[in-house]
Amino acid sequence: MIYDDVRALLELIDRFVDGDASLAMANEIEGLVLECFSDERWFDDVSLALAQYRPGGGRHYYDEASVVVELKAAASALRDQEHDPCA
Repeated sequence: MIYDDVRALLELIDRFVDGDASLAMANEIEGLVLECFSDERWFDDVSLALAQYRPGGGRHYYDEASVVVELKAAASALRDQEHDPCA
């Protein structure tokens, strides 16, 4: 995991959480997660939520609030790792 990738992902997550919950933003986050973070313990939960995200949710889809929960958990784990060089 490269520090620049972590910073980029955290910035994208912050934008989503702060209100840019567009499908384009979710796709951008998903692309970075798939490319750079497949070894993370939160990968499956986040990638599933993003893959099944549709603004407003609906049957078989994640809504904004559900994705935010997963993204906040991933962001918390990433921020913890930033302070633990052995993680």
